[in-house]
Amino acid sequence: MKGKNHSIDTSVSVDRIREALADMIRNNRLDFLAYVNTKWQVMGVNAKMNEYEGDKNGLILIPEYQLGNRISPDDFQNVSNNKLDFWLVTGFKDRNFSKIATDYSKRLYSYHTLFRKDKDEYEYIDIITKQQWIDFFNPLFSRKEMVGYCPRYITVDTGVGDYIHSRPKQQILKRSYNIIEQKLRKRAINNLPSEQRQLFSVKDGRMVLRKEIRNAYQEVVDQPSGASQESVLLVTQPGDIFHPDGHDFVKRIYIRVKELGYPLTIKPHPEENSSKYNGIISDCEDIRVAENDVPVEEYVVENNPKFVVGFNSTSLLTLKVLYDIETYTIIDHYLDECNNSTKEKRLVKFRHMTSNYIHSFREI
Repeated sequence: MKGKNHSIDTSVSVDRIREALADMIRNNRLDFLAYVNTKWQVMGVNAKMNEYEGDKNGLILIPEYQLGNRISPDDFQNVSNNKLDFWLVTGFKDRNFSKIATDYSKRLYSYHTLFRKDKDEYEYIDIITKQQWIDFFNPLFSRKEMVGYCPRYITVDTGVGDYIHSRPKQQILKRSYNIIEQKLRKRAINNLPSEQRQLFSVKDGRMVLRKEIRNAYQEVVDQPSGASQESVLLVTQPGDIFHPDGHDFVKRIYIRVKELGYPLTIKPHPEENSSKYNGIISDCEDIRVAENDVPVEEYVVENNPKFVVGFNSTSLLTLKVLYDIETYTIIDHYLDECNNSTKEKRLVKFRHMTSNYIHSFREI
C-alpha cells in the first residue's frame, strides 16, 4: 500500500477544502474519505480499508494536534490490501474544525442529498468517521456538480467515551440550533446508506463485544509475541488521580504488585510530565517509568505484561478485547474517597458498563 502525506493550507476556508475534495471525487480519484483523531478511529479505519477489494483510492484527514504522540502516518501501514492507495492530509490545526460545518441555510439545504429516492443509482463514496461529522461532509454532495454521487457513512468508535458520556437533551438541541433541524438531521441519518462498525453494542446498560468487528480489528493490529513477561503495567492519566501529592494510588498499586512478586512499570499518559514519578522511583525497588510518547498498544506488543492496571482509560478496554490481556481498574478504591458527586456518577457508570471486561483491582 502506498501512503502519501499532503498538507492543507490552514488559511483557506472550509468551503475551499470541500471544493478540493469534491473535485477529487468527480475525477474518480477518491473512493473513500476518513477522519481520525483517536487510536480507536485509526483501528476502525484500518479495519475497513483492509476489507476493500480491488483498486481503491482514499483520503485520511488527521488534525495537526493529534500528530506525534497519539497518531502518526505509520499507524496506517498494517493494511494488507496492496492495491489501496491513500493520502494523509495532516494540515488541520483548529481543534474545532469539525464544528465549522457551514452556515445554517446551507446546512439545512444539504440534507436533501440524503432524501434522494434513487440513491441506489448513485455512486457511493464511503465516509469513515464518527456521526458528528455529517455536518462537514454532507455539503460536499449537495453541489450541483456532485449529482451522481452519494455519501455512505461508516461510523467507527472514538473511544470508551462514546458509550459512557451521554449529552443532556438540551445540549443536543443547542448543537443542532433548533428542533426543526434536529428532526431533519435525525431523519437524514436514518435514511442514510450506512454501516455501523462499533466494537460494542449496549445491553442492560453494559457493553457487549461485537466479535465480528473485533476480529476485523485484530487483523490490522500487531499481537504480543512470546510468553507473558512477569511484570505489571500501570497506565496513568493526567490530573490528580495518580499524583504523588494526591491519593498516591501509584504507591498503593506498587505495594500490592510487589506482594505478588512482580516488578511494576509506569506508562505515563502522553500529556503527563513523567518526572512527577521520580520520587516513587527513588523510594522503591523494582519500579520504572516507560517513555510517555510510546503508545500503550506498542508497549504491550513489545513487552507483553502479565496484566495492566489503570483508572478509566480506553486502553483498559482495548487491551482486554483486542490483545487478550487482563486489565484492572482502581475506580472502586477512588469512589471510596470521592466527594465529587458529578464525577462519582460518571465513574459508577463506567464501572457498570465495562464490568464484563475490566476487573476491579480489589480482585487481585
